[in-house]
Amino acid sequence: MKNFKDKKWVYLEALQTAVKQKLKGDVALAISQDDIMQLQVKLHLGRSTLERFFGIDKQLNQVYPRQPTRDKLANYIGFKDFNAFVIEQTSTQPISSLLVLPENQTASTIEKQAQDAIIKHYHRKLALALSNCCQRLEIVFRDGMPSMQLNNITDNYLDYRHISTLYRLCAVLGWLHIIRKDWAYLHSIQDKHHNHIYAMINTVCQSLAQNPTHYEQKWLKLLEVLAIAQNNPQIESRTIVQLQYLLSQYIPFDKGLVIEEKNNELHAPFFYKLHKLLRTTTKNYTLSLKQLLEYQQAIMTILDGREAWIYEDWQIAIGELMVKNDPLNERYFSIVDYGTFEQWLLSKKTATARWIRRIQQLFDQLDFAIAPIQDARINQLKNTYQSMQQLWMIIEK
Repeated sequence: MKNFKDKKWVYLEALQTAVKQKLKGDVALAISQDDIMQLQVKLHLGRSTLERFFGIDKQLNQVYPRQPTRDKLANYIGFKDFNAFVIEQTSTQPISSLLVLPENQTASTIEKQAQDAIIKHYHRKLALALSNCCQRLEIVFRDGMPSMQLNNITDNYLDYRHISTLYRLCAVLGWLHIIRKDWAYLHSIQDKHHNHIYAMINTVCQSLAQNPTHYEQKWLKLLEVLAIAQNNPQIESRTIVQLQYLLSQYIPFDKGLVIEEKNNELHAPFFYKLHKLLRTTTKNYTLSLKQLLEYQQAIMTILDGREAWIYEDWQIAIGELMVKNDPLNERYFSIVDYGTFEQWLLSKKTATARWIRRIQQLFDQLDFAIAPIQDARINQLKNTYQSMQQLWMIIEK
């Protein structure tokens, strides 16, 4: 525990510097007896206590201040208490190494208290964001989501609902990013509740990212149409990755398969690559390329569809975009307001709008009446909704 004991003196010196900065306006200036008297009156602390704190009387033994003394000094510079000051000092070190706690506590206890502090501060805001987003998704599931023209936005309800839906989902990504960023500085500990929360946060993020199950369903349907018997129902993950890669070459981010009669030059390379993939991954595949082309329309029907995966790196970028420093405390965070978000979305010049429009593709012309295999966004949003609900329930406990 020596490391934790040494750390407490480092952050006591940081507190001394911060108090001096507020009191004198310049840390290079010496603390006078008038300054000591001013703090005595304001903080109700003894003269010798303050002189030890500032190191004025070198004859006094160096004694670590008691908790109430540290709390009063931290409160003087705007913090709730000394522990809050320590935790908020820096984001570059593990929170567990910043906590000033009794030496008889274990590292696991320290980190658990750090996790508790993070959840305690953010859980109501995250819970509200999850609740608002889930409520809006329920309306989307019921009514669908019409397309919105960004160059012709009006003040009608449908346009508001569209932008508000994007904002609510982005706000959730912002709060999740804040919590994951703080937790990234904690070592993994065996705490059932916190591990459950973190696992469910990952589930929410994975629900928005690419889903291999969607491509497995397409692959199985393809084999069924081609009348290929499957002795082994297990599909190798390598096959699914290859199918994803093949389709990604012909499916733009927000559109369907780019294989149309007017683009005949695309037929040959696509079906040649599909033929090669089937031949190398399926033992019962005996069709020639010419025979495969006879199934052209049926294959296009299966493999065509809308996709709008929000990859995890994109989620991090969107989350970071939504985060802003709390004006009352530089180490606490909040989320940008709706007005700022709408300005970002409607701006054509900022790179910010690019990230928001990726979220917009999740909802553009969304129709829950069609089969999920034709629009991956249907199950993508339903899975996201379910994982958000579960996370909300866990946090509320």
